[in-house]
Amino acid sequence: MISVEEYEKYRGRNVALDEGADPVRLGLSKPGDREHAYIQCVDPGEPYTDGGTVIFKIKRVKQKGQSLKVEEEG
Repeated sequence: MISVEEYEKYRGRNVALDEGADPVRLGLSKPGDREHAYIQCVDPGEPYTDGGTVIFKIKRVKQKGQSLKVEEEG
């Protein structure tokens, strides 16, 4: 989960999921799971890791004083 400070850097930008776009219509989820979006990122490897890919599971969550935050699950 990102911090509120990290979220605030992106707040106000026109980000589709932040604006309430349907992750299924964006091609980021299946009809049975409209609550989450899945985004795959390539890990280029050296010098930090051995490489591979990571899939982030993202969920919009209401929080006091915030419209949403992003959760990442492995």
